[in-house]
Amino acid sequence: MIITVTPNPSLDRTNLAITESDSTTTKLNERGAHIDSASLDALTRCVLAKAHDASWVVLSGSLPPGMPQDWYAKVVELLAPLDCRMAVDTSEAPLAALAAAFEVAAPDLIKPNAEELADLAGVSAGDLESAAAQGDTSPVVAAAGQLVARGVGAVLATLGAAGTVVCALAVITAKRFAKPTVTAPEAPALATT
Repeated sequence: MIITVTPNPSLDRTNLAITESDSTTTKLNERGAHIDSASLDALTRCVLAKAHDASWVVLSGSLPPGMPQDWYAKVVELLAPLDCRMAVDTSEAPLAALAAAFEVAAPDLIKPNAEELADLAGVSAGDLESAAAQGDTSPVVAAAGQLVARGVGAVLATLGAAGTVVCALAVITAKRFAKPTVTAPEAPALATT
């Protein structure tokens, strides 16, 4: 794997995940550093140049201050003529901007969670999560199907404890993957003298 660094005079950000013994996770995410126009242009040129030799390009995460909220949509549109696949995992305004551009910038794969999928499809996140928790993925498949009908290649919908659903035009039926249960074996007691 070759890594290319594009300069940005700003500092990096720190993200922390604190996991409790009961598996409750709290995330502390700093706001990203401002990206100036020169750094943005360098990053965009770098992604486009590297995409010529790539089989997949993954665009993920929140966008730092200074980046236009439709940057992912613009990059997907610029990459569309190339022979590479594109995956996007983002949220909020960048995801909404991408969805608004699906007609010209539909990625091969998006990975929304239940809330993001519900927002994109205009349905209730609670209904999607509740149905999936009971083993009924049809509302998730219907919501994901709306995005596939708009040009997205596949939707990988993550549903927390209810698992994950993959929906794609090439796959006539969706597949549900349950969240695995992992338990650690008990350690033997140590004798002390």
